Amino acid sequence: MRIFPYYISILLMISCSSEQANFISGLKNMKNSVNSLLESVVTNDLDIALDLAKGNRSELEKVLEHYKDNPEKLEAAKFLIRNMPGSYAADSIIERRYASFYLMYDSVSLIYNGNFPKERGLTIDSLWENYGKNIGGHFSFNYTPDLNVINADQLIAEIELAFKSWKENIYTRQCSFEEFCEYILPYRRKNGIILNSHRHEFYTRHAPFYFKKEDVDFRNETDSLLFNYKHIKHSQFYGSNIPIWSPNVLEKLKYGLCEQRCWYNSTLLSSIGMAVTIDWVPAWGNRNSSHSWNALIVKGETYPFEPFWDNDRWKYKHIYNNESFDHYWGRFRLPKVYRVTYSNNLDGPILDKNVSQNDIPSLFKNSKMKDVSSAYFKTSDVIVDLSGSIPEGCEYAYLCVFGYQQWHPVQWGRIKNGKALFKDMGRDIVYLPVFYVNGSIKYASSPFLLNSKGKVEVLKYSIDKQSIAVKNIAGAREHESNIQNMNSLKNAIFIGSSNKNNLTNGDTLCKVKNIELYNCNYKVASANKYRYIRIALPTDTFALSNLKFYEKKNNKIDLVKGVSYLCSLNDNIDFETEKFVLDEYCDSGFKTYCPIKYVDFDLGKDCELESIVIKPYIKTQLFSGIWYELFYWDNGWCSLGSKEGNGSHLIYDNVPDGALFMVKNKKWKSNSAERIFIYKDGEILWY
Repeated sequence: MRIFPYYISILLMISCSSEQANFISGLKNMKNSVNSLLESVVTNDLDIALDLAKGNRSELEKVLEHYKDNPEKLEAAKFLIRNMPGSYAADSIIERRYASFYLMYDSVSLIYNGNFPKERGLTIDSLWENYGKNIGGHFSFNYTPDLNVINADQLIAEIELAFKSWKENIYTRQCSFEEFCEYILPYRRKNGIILNSHRHEFYTRHAPFYFKKEDVDFRNETDSLLFNYKHIKHSQFYGSNIPIWSPNVLEKLKYGLCEQRCWYNSTLLSSIGMAVTIDWVPAWGNRNSSHSWNALIVKGETYPFEPFWDNDRWKYKHIYNNESFDHYWGRFRLPKVYRVTYSNNLDGPILDKNVSQNDIPSLFKNSKMKDVSSAYFKTSDVIVDLSGSIPEGCEYAYLCVFGYQQWHPVQWGRIKNGKALFKDMGRDIVYLPVFYVNGSIKYASSPFLLNSKGKVEVLKYSIDKQSIAVKNIAGAREHESNIQNMNSLKNAIFIGSSNKNNLTNGDTLCKVKNIELYNCNYKVASANKYRYIRIALPTDTFALSNLKFYEKKNNKIDLVKGVSYLCSLNDNIDFETEKFVLDEYCDSGFKTYCPIKYVDFDLGKDCELESIVIKPYIKTQLFSGIWYELFYWDNGWCSLGSKEGNGSHLIYDNVPDGALFMVKNKKWKSNSAERIFIYKDGEILWY
C-alpha cells in the first residue's frame, strides 16, 4: 500500500551521556539549510523517495538500472533509496574550515604526550571557547539530504563493498537478507557525518585479517580489532563540544563521546561484514543521564559491548537485565532500549497526521529507531488510567523517568477511552504519566513503581505519617568509598552460639557473598536456637548501615527486638555511634576500625533465626553547613521543610506515607543531580 507523505520534524538522535547536551543544543540552532532539512518526509516508499531526490533522481535511477539483472543487489539498492529520506550529511568544506583548529588541538595534545589530565581538558575547553566555536560562524554550514547529493558511483561502491564483506565474513554470511540490509549494508551510521571513503579504508586495513577463521570466537576477534583503536578514548567531559564530522577526525583528536565512538565502531565493523548497530537508553531509570553502546547481531542474537576499549566490554547483557547488579557498577535499571536503524520505522505519533509536531517529544520525532528492550530485560505492558482531564485534541500520553530535575518521556501510548497502553516497559522503575502539549509536559496521573514482578504500585501520599532518615541525595552509588565498605563485609561469616564465651566454636549461620548498597537478606542455614551472634569480618573495618535479625515464631517471621552489643567499639570521627547500626533507620550507620576482626551481639533470648539482613555503610552526601529540603510528589514537588546537614544522616518527621520523595541540596541550582526515592520498611529505595 502506498504511504502518502506528510512533513514532520526529524531530530538528531540523542543517544549518549549528558555531556553531549551543549553540542546537541548547538546543533538544534543550526541555520539555513538545517532548518529546512529537519522538515523531512518520513516514508519507506521508493517512488516517493525518488520524487524527493529532485535533480538527483537520475543518479539514483542509474543505480537501479545497474542492478536490474541482479535481484538481490537490486533489492538492497531499493532498501537504501526508499529509506534515504531523513538521512543527511554535512558539506565536506566543514572539515577544511576546522583544519586550523584541529592543528591547535594537536599542539596541546603533544604537550601532554597523549594523556588527558584536568589541565589539558581545561586548555582544550578554553581553546574551543576562544577560537574553535567562532570559526566561520560555526553552525552556518550546509547540511544536505543524501537523496539530493549522493551519486550513482558512490552508492554502487557502497553496495558492492557491503556484499563483498558480507560474503567473506564467516559469522554473518548466513544471516538473513533483512539483517544484512539493516546492519551491514547502510553507508550512513550517523546523520551529519561527511560521506567519504572511510568504509573502504577500514576494509583495506582489516578485511584480510579478521572474521575469516572458523575456530575463533567472534567476540575475541572483535576485541582484537578494537584493540587497534584503544588510543581513541572517552573525552572525560572535556572537549565534549568539539564537533567530529568523520572517522578521520575522531582518529586525529583521539577523544570523543560515547555516541561518537559508537558510530565509529559501527562504520568499522560493518566495513568488514559484521552486523552491527548502536543501541541506547534515552534516560536511565535509576540514574541521571543516558548512554549508548554497540551491539553485534550474530545468528539473530544481540551481543552488546562497551564502545570504548575496556577489559570487560561484553558486560551489558549482565548489568542491563534490570534484575542483577554488578559489584563495581551497581544496579542499572533501564526503562527502554532503542536501536538506531537506517530504515524508517513508521509507528506512533510520528505517523499520526492528526498530531501537531509541537505535541510530540523530541525523542519520538525520530523515525530511524526501533524498540529492542525485550532483547535486554523482561518487560511489562502497562495500562494507565488518565484520571485527570485530557487536553483537548490530545491523542497520546507518555511515560517519563526522572533525571536532572526533569521528567524525560521514554515511551508513548495512544489514548483510548481515557486510558493509555504503554508497551514493553522496563521493570523496577518509577514512571510518571504525562501529556505533551505545545512543547511542554502536563502531568496526567500519579507516579507509579513498576516493580520487579511487573506489578504497578501507585505512589500517592496518605494521611499516615512517618519519620525517615536520609543520608544521600543522588542515590547510594558504587563510588570508591562505598565499594570499600562493601568489600569490608564480603565473605564475612555469621556465627551463632548459646554460650557467649564459645562463639569461636559456634555454628556457621550464613556467609556474606553477593552484597550491594541495599538491604541484603541472607537465609540462616541452621534450625537450632541461638542467643549470641558473631560477625567474623574479613577486614579490620566494621562498616554497617543496618543490621537486623529475623526469627521464626508461631509460624510467622518476626523482627528480633532489643539486640545489643557484647563489646564496645571505637568511636568514629563523626557523631555517629554503634547504636545507629541497630536502630529503625536503614540509612543511619556506623564505621570504625576493628582490629580483632569480629563483633559480637546479644539477641536477648534464644531465637530460631530465619534470616539476617545487612546493609553496608554508605558515605554521606549531606555536608555540614549546607541546607537540605525534603519534597514529596503531589502533582508537582511539595516541600516538607529544610534541615542543615551534619556530615551524616538527617531525620525528617511527619512525612506522609506512600509518596515519592526527593531531598534537594539548596545550594545547587538548575538541573542538579538529585534522585527520587521511595521509603519502605525504614529503607530508602533509589530510583
